[in-house]
Amino acid sequence: AEGELILEVKFSAQTGTGGALARVARTPRDEAIVCAAAVVTKDAARVAVAGASPQPIVRSSPITNNQLTNNQLQDLVDTIISATHPIGDYRASAEYRKAMAGVLARRALAEAWKRVST
Repeated sequence: AEGELILEVKFSAQTGTGGALARVARTPRDEAIVCAAAVVTKDAARVAVAGASPQPIVRSSPITNNQLTNNQLQDLVDTIISATHPIGDYRASAEYRKAMAGVLARRALAEAWKRVST
């Protein structure tokens, strides 16, 4: 909720589950400009993006036949991009933030799916 701060997230790793984080920052140790976290199972894909809107964006999609197809991946990325309402600042323009939201969502989802498959 507004005004609250997440201090810790815990989850138990399950067989057939993969997760990944993708981020861009000015330097490797700097605060992320935009970041995406994804968790994928054989049944569903979920991605959260921060830095591309005033509030984080979370979207999910069911996976059919234990396969995350390119079309499903692109549809999920497109819903993230359409939900962005970035504000530019000295670190990145609004256009850059919107573009990176899609790129990072795709990277995180693809990496998470790869970790499910292996």
